[in-house]
Amino acid sequence: MTWFRRAFGAYVRYRIRGGLDGMHVRGLPEVLRLLERGPVVFASNHVCWWDTMALFPLDDALGAGGRVWMDAANLKKFPFFLSLGALALDDSGPAALRRSVREAAGWLTGPGRYLWVFPQGHYVPSWVRPLGLRPGASFVARHAKTTLVPVGLTYGFRQGPAPALVVTLGAPVGFDDLEGGIEAALSANDAFLLRGDPAYSPLLGGVASGTEHSLAARALGLLVNRG
Repeated sequence: MTWFRRAFGAYVRYRIRGGLDGMHVRGLPEVLRLLERGPVVFASNHVCWWDTMALFPLDDALGAGGRVWMDAANLKKFPFFLSLGALALDDSGPAALRRSVREAAGWLTGPGRYLWVFPQGHYVPSWVRPLGLRPGASFVARHAKTTLVPVGLTYGFRQGPAPALVVTLGAPVGFDDLEGGIEAALSANDAFLLRGDPAYSPLLGGVASGTEHSLAARALGLLVNRG
């Protein structure tokens, strides 16, 4: 891991702690066991720019063996992502796409290695159905003969002043079952936001864990109860 990757990861953790009500993850132990046996393609819905930031603490928790497949045009605008492990996804034509698939599959050579893919290709609210997935994630998983894991990312308010980031790393799915797997992960996230679930572990704390917000919430509660 380069010094730039470590520094950027520290910056990301700072931003998440200051801007979100923590990061809550389900399925991490199961995925770690999968990675012990072979490479994995993670296919996630894509809600907003926080998604890419979230990959850094997830990458640390998974053993830092990951790359992310990013649109080639965006990489030209933000080339520093290449230094952070991004691989270019060029879908400008069949030949370019085949090269991109081969390069991505070439990274997935053994246990501990994984690739993050956002198959929607652009930001979409987590409640929109159908998800509108492109086939790239399944293409790479099939080409590299890897496990395909659906991932659900949701941002929602609980008790804090900012939305929480909720992540479900789902059970492996077949190449043609990805949409249902991501939808199931998103449904699990919604249930956590509504009722809580001990299966989710806090990967990072957030703004709601600070003393200032805790005291303010208690004071507001007293005022409301007196009213």
